[in-house]
Amino acid sequence: MAYLRLRLSHYFTLTIACLLSFPLYCQNTPSDSLFYLLKQARRKTPPDHQLQLNLLNQIGEQLLKEGSSDALKYIRQALVLGNKTNYRADKLRSLIMFGLYYQHNDHPQKAIEYFNEALNSAKKNKFHARSAEISSHLGECYRSFNEVQSSIYHYFEAASFYRKIPDDKGYIKAINNIAGAFYDIREYRKSLKYFKQVMESAEKLKDDRALMAALNNVGSAYNELGSYEKALEYLKKGVKLANEQQGKPRIKGALLSSIGEVYLKQKEYGVALEYFDKAWKIAREVQYPHLMVIVGRDLAQAYAAQKNYPRALTYGLSSLKTSQRMKDVHQMQLNYALLSKIYKQDQDFKQALFYYDKYHRLHDSSSHNAQIEAMRRLELKHQNAQKEQDIKLLIQEKEMQKARFQQKQHTIYLSIIIFLVLLIPALLYYRYHRNKTHTRILFEERNKVIALQNEKIQSQTYHLQRKNEELNTKNQELTDLNQEKNLLVSTLAHDLRSPVNQVKGLLQLTQLTINPADETANYLQKALQSTDRLRDMIDRILDLKVLEEKQLSMQLESLDLHDVLTEVVQSFADAAQKKSITLYLPPASLDASFRAYLDKNYTLQIFENLLSNAIKFSPAHTQVSIDLQWHQNKVRITVQDQGPGISTEDQTRLFRKFQQLSARPTAGETSIGLGLSIVKKFVDAMQGEIWCKSAPNEGCSFIVEFDRELS
Repeated sequence: MAYLRLRLSHYFTLTIACLLSFPLYCQNTPSDSLFYLLKQARRKTPPDHQLQLNLLNQIGEQLLKEGSSDALKYIRQALVLGNKTNYRADKLRSLIMFGLYYQHNDHPQKAIEYFNEALNSAKKNKFHARSAEISSHLGECYRSFNEVQSSIYHYFEAASFYRKIPDDKGYIKAINNIAGAFYDIREYRKSLKYFKQVMESAEKLKDDRALMAALNNVGSAYNELGSYEKALEYLKKGVKLANEQQGKPRIKGALLSSIGEVYLKQKEYGVALEYFDKAWKIAREVQYPHLMVIVGRDLAQAYAAQKNYPRALTYGLSSLKTSQRMKDVHQMQLNYALLSKIYKQDQDFKQALFYYDKYHRLHDSSSHNAQIEAMRRLELKHQNAQKEQDIKLLIQEKEMQKARFQQKQHTIYLSIIIFLVLLIPALLYYRYHRNKTHTRILFEERNKVIALQNEKIQSQTYHLQRKNEELNTKNQELTDLNQEKNLLVSTLAHDLRSPVNQVKGLLQLTQLTINPADETANYLQKALQSTDRLRDMIDRILDLKVLEEKQLSMQLESLDLHDVLTEVVQSFADAAQKKSITLYLPPASLDASFRAYLDKNYTLQIFENLLSNAIKFSPAHTQVSIDLQWHQNKVRITVQDQGPGISTEDQTRLFRKFQQLSARPTAGETSIGLGLSIVKKFVDAMQGEIWCKSAPNEGCSFIVEFDRELS
């Protein structure tokens, strides 16, 4: 508080001097007034560095608002002066101003350097409000060049700081940014969850502008999830509120555009175009670039659906140019994909390939799946932090209740003691005198025992701490080695993905331009199959990486395993037919239901791998059998083939990764030795068991068991 009073006294003194000396000075700009105050402060003897530093920051901030190129000059002077002095708050403000300057001048990487330095300083000095502000700026910088993982990390961090302050409006803004990041990577259920939180908070705070924006976002999320009636309910509620609240055309334009998108998805193109035209008119009137990008793309999609390709391309190219001026990488990526699709439908394959290549260059610049998993981990971290804070509040409340209870208890005891003292003073004195010596001896003996126990506990604690430190050091070394290995595998796999995708895209476009009866079409089809196999091998490596990092996110549900196996058998019918192999699955029994609580996606991958291996290693004109039966309280599934079998030596390394066994596929199929290791990981994750029974030249049986669903 002393620091705050000092700053106010300086402002008051210099402002009075300015008004007395220059009565007409108030007619100039705010920056001119600040320049005069700085000139007066520099004349003071001795110099007041704190006041000069504060004025330099204010001048830099004002010039930045005015768009002046001189802003950097005064921000740099403030930072130099802040490094010479010990005024931490003003030095922190200078660092933030540097970051804002580079952010506004399209140098996000440079801005991130200053924001990170400012954030470290704010955390060190426990400036929670500043930490929240800086984290929000960092999230915006990372999001500007499509680094969604880093962006959402800082948005979560900003939300945590706003919750500590507390600042409800800042917290709503941070949660809205988190929801928007999830929406950008098509995690619509996650984004809907956070958009609803924003909507509920805005209703409580009676913030109509935030409420209208939240209604638009909730409606858009429902639209992407296919809940069109729900989407229209929220969006029309937002339009009604916008009509009641005058002077908010941007939000109304966004709501109208979102309603048009709902009708577009339902293929009601006439109704959709009516809403898009209204939104486009508003966007042009207010000259709001972001709305022009979205509505322009919506109009392009609507006209393309009606096969009016010239108008579709006009609006699509307009949306792209605006997004390029904004340097919004995410919107540019969406526009590239749309233009490639429109040119392809219009039979202009050269332009389609041009925009397809631009789309994939942006799309492959970051790993979409890795970002989603990272978002989930960040979300869990944020939820745990909220829970920890709630637990702290409960503990504090409990301690306060305990203190109040103890106070009441002490009051009661005191009343009883006073009553007894007044009633029988002589008896109390006698007992006190008799027990005083005995009590003192007991306390001394107990204190000695407690002291010995404390020494023993301290000794044990010290040895445990030393052992924990040694274990932590070794664990860190192992973790670093594992991370280096995972980074190498991930980088290699992701670097392979981009050229494979480009080759596949070029082959598909080439296939569209030739006669299907031409012999070249057959060669192209084989080339596409080869790229699919290569992509499958890369996906296997990435799946194994996700498993090794324990990033599995399971959604357990009640599954009928006979239905799951039927689906798998049907998907492999063509592959089996090519080798004249019979797939046999007994029909479902009316009096037996083979149900278990499992993740459907992982269960499908388990049996697809097992059935794929059985077909690969089986000779032609044989049979692969799938059997289901109860075994105690478990469901047992057996996949049996009539192939060459597996030796005892090979069975010992069957479920290890990158293992090439002595048995080889019978028709020259590829195998990289990852399938069974992935199967083992999935089975273990769902608390099941898997083993193999086989002998050379006697076929092979893989047995999988899961816990039975209890009725």
